[in-house]
Amino acid sequence: MVHNGIEYGLMHAYAEGYELLEKKDIVENVPGAFKAWSRGTVVRSWLLDLMVKALEENPSLEDVSDYTSDSGEGRWTVEEALELSVPMPVISASLFARFASRQQTSPTMQAVAALRGQFGGHQVMTVAEGQQLRDEAASGPASAEEAKAKAGRKEKKPAKRTAAKKAAKAATAGPASPGHSGRALPARPRRSGRRRRPDRQDPTRPGSGPGGFRSPCPSAGPRSRTRACRASRPPAAGSRSR
Repeated sequence: MVHNGIEYGLMHAYAEGYELLEKKDIVENVPGAFKAWSRGTVVRSWLLDLMVKALEENPSLEDVSDYTSDSGEGRWTVEEALELSVPMPVISASLFARFASRQQTSPTMQAVAALRGQFGGHQVMTVAEGQQLRDEAASGPASAEEAKAKAGRKEKKPAKRTAAKKAAKAATAGPASPGHSGRALPARPRRSGRRRRPDRQDPTRPGSGPGGFRSPCPSAGPRSRTRACRASRPPAAGSRSR
């Protein structure tokens, strides 16, 4: 079972390398590159030999459907990993890629496209518009720069007024907490500067010491017993100094 799970990951890695080489304009012979790898490189294997054989029979994989089934071993491997808390990102990703290959339309990506339209004002394309972009991408751009420029031309930028309006609405609404109606809480007023207490700088107020600051003992009466008050109180007439 684990052997077949590893096989899932290896096959998917070879397949990703094949697609990248097909997209790169400087690679003229993709089957030849795979064949060269089968001779003394670290990625050589029986699976690579089978990949070379498949590409020699059909170099462009013409009329080969991308719909990919699974016989169960990959699922069992991932289920065992979940049971034993073993991280298995490569094998699980290769299994999920097979699931994605069976979808004519991805509800997940439809939801992502709709969310982009809501929070950013991005264009939400129709099915026909998306298919047109796929048909254009199938022809293969000459370079990565051209592909980026073409994508930028196809997707309309969000209107500034719409984006600013949604951003202002989101800023005033704030996050809604459980049990809260979702209304924005009133903003707490911020102080423009540090507020000074008037009694600290008014020497005419009772209890203010030299320089306008409050004395540690405002009353300085004869019954004050704190050490600070005794230290700040002037000595009484006829008292001894210690």
